[in-house]
Amino acid sequence: MTPLSRSDPKLHHYVPRFYLNGSLNEEQHLWVYNKAHDKIFQTAPKNIAAETQFYRLPPSIAGHGDPLRLEKALAGLEARASLRMKRLITEVRRGCRPMIRSRCPMKSG
Repeated sequence: MTPLSRSDPKLHHYVPRFYLNGSLNEEQHLWVYNKAHDKIFQTAPKNIAAETQFYRLPPSIAGHGDPLRLEKALAGLEARASLRMKRLITEVRRGCRPMIRSRCPMKSG
């Protein structure tokens, strides 16, 4: 099994942070409701919707490969999704109709 390095991600978000970041208040926090404790509080996106080593593959699946390959693949997918979401939001704010393939000219710079 491939050992983890200090730079490997340990806290894996099951809700992408770019998605959580879309709902931040002025203090850059989200309002959260903890149903189990019936509590409402504010916190940073890095602190919620995540678990330690959530996507780490067990040795029986990872074999001699990277046990974090799923987490790394999802990180790449989320990076691309984040860019597309930003583009979509920009188009909507400019009054363009959202499309899969945009025909709305983007401002450069």
